[in-house]
Amino acid sequence: MAERPVRIPKNPRDPQAGAYSEEAEPPLSLPGPVPPASVSPWISNQGAVARSVRLFLAFLVIPGLLWAFFFVLERTSSDPALRTDWIGPTVMGLIWLLIVVSGFFLTLHRTPRAFRATAHGDLAYLPSFGPPRVQRLGAGARRVIREHYSPNPLNPTEVDLVEIVVPGLPRRLWLVESQRLEELLPR
Repeated sequence: MAERPVRIPKNPRDPQAGAYSEEAEPPLSLPGPVPPASVSPWISNQGAVARSVRLFLAFLVIPGLLWAFFFVLERTSSDPALRTDWIGPTVMGLIWLLIVVSGFFLTLHRTPRAFRATAHGDLAYLPSFGPPRVQRLGAGARRVIREHYSPNPLNPTEVDLVEIVVPGLPRRLWLVESQRLEELLPR
């Protein structure tokens, strides 16, 4: 059995002394013979990411085109009061911004790019933006499939809306390619 590196804190009173360290994690073992150069510890969630990006673009582009259409319509109006009014375009721009932010939280924010099991039995994941994070798992941790999306022009593969349920922790909703979490987290 290969030994894994152990991080020993220099100062036991250091607040980082008991902190969880990703650097000491061994890579996820993949079944079957795999050439050493192509081993990756992360399980990709590329199909769900593609779906989220396409849906986010719909949240971004469709209201943006509507805003541009009404902006041009108002600026080319024969009524001089409409041509000089900036309240309408500002309000519509704020509504567009609200739609874009909501679209981000409904799509990209809840779609991890990749996952892997940690040595501690937790689930490490790469969020849309930022460093890797860890979803703590414990006794009774399970996943519940809330919705299933079949392949269509928006998603190239089957995608599930999965709820991660861990007793004592807040529930988490993720968009995940079907069967990606099967071996890491039971139903």
